[in-house]
Amino acid sequence: MQDRNRPVADIWNPACYPELGSGRGDHMSPEDFKRLWEVDGDFLCPLSADELSAVVIPADAREFLNQAGLPQDTAPFLSFDAISRGQQSDPMRSAMARSDILVIGANGSGDPVVVLRDGTLASLNHDAAFAETYINKDINTFAETALKMRHLIAETQRLNGPDAYLDGNIPAQLCLELRSFLDRTDPASLEPGALWADEIASWKP
Repeated sequence: MQDRNRPVADIWNPACYPELGSGRGDHMSPEDFKRLWEVDGDFLCPLSADELSAVVIPADAREFLNQAGLPQDTAPFLSFDAISRGQQSDPMRSAMARSDILVIGANGSGDPVVVLRDGTLASLNHDAAFAETYINKDINTFAETALKMRHLIAETQRLNGPDAYLDGNIPAQLCLELRSFLDRTDPASLEPGALWADEIASWKP
């Protein structure tokens, strides 16, 4: 049974949850991410060497995607399985007309989620000429953010009920701590129009 009396601040205490990291921007290794994400039976979706050979991206991004991969599903409505990645022959791939990206998944609107040549994660809005929406500066930062979001959702549901996250009813301290982490590690993710900035802005004040 979950302890609804445990202080909300505990979830951001590294002594209680070492998997959340220090928040100092240390890169999470693919081995650590795989161990932490799969501990409760959630799935990761690694990419094959052949898939990764299609585009030149940073070596650490290739290593992370091959050795660990990204979640089958994660908030906010992101998927990284093979179906979400699609095929080179898909009409949307042809419509993008870009050879400088690696498609690694999709969001809930069907927009491709991609790694750019510099390692940046972005989604491409298929309703706006595939304009880029910034997600994170690199795979490692996204992985740690995904872990923090998973804990945020679990604690939100524990404190405010099973529908609280979907209703945007996020405890103020959890929101503040996520913003603080992103501000320290990836300030661009909090710029207007970035995925995490828009997600946080959608939560009730």
